[in-house]
Amino acid sequence: MKASRENDQIVLRLAPSEVQFLRRIFAGIIRQYLLKPEEVHPSVADVWYSKRGCVSAGLNEEQTREWIENLHNLKSANVAALRRWRRSIAPRGEAVATLALSDEDSQALLTVLNDHRLMCAARHNIGEEEMDIRTIAQVEKLRPRQRAALMDVMFLGAIIETLLALLPGGYGDWPLYAQ
Repeated sequence: MKASRENDQIVLRLAPSEVQFLRRIFAGIIRQYLLKPEEVHPSVADVWYSKRGCVSAGLNEEQTREWIENLHNLKSANVAALRRWRRSIAPRGEAVATLALSDEDSQALLTVLNDHRLMCAARHNIGEEEMDIRTIAQVEKLRPRQRAALMDVMFLGAIIETLLALLPGGYGDWPLYAQ
């Protein structure tokens, strides 16, 4: 992936393998966003729709239900953008695909990618120990599905860092994978 800022947009140029990866991620997250909170896998619901903050804020059951519903509405509002992005990077043989994002779309993409990372981590028991893995030998010790989920988490983390580096607003001294 190559990323740059052009004409008030962030432009991602994706190789065919990256296109295939992102299209899979987008399709998966669309499916999850279309589920009602109570239909989402319990480990994912625990990170996406956690009630811990509601409890500590003293919200009653009705207020908590409204909070969860609002969170779900925010997530499902990204489905149209996900479908648009997925279409825009449809495979074109060996050609590089381009995804041009406004700053608003870039911020939505950050949320979507982070939601997918949280989902992968929750479903495949990925914690700090797995996130700190730095060698192939350590990765090979993981179960195959956990290994694949960790690769998703790490690759999406690199995309998130790249987007943050290109967004205006002083997001800190992010590692700059972008040019």
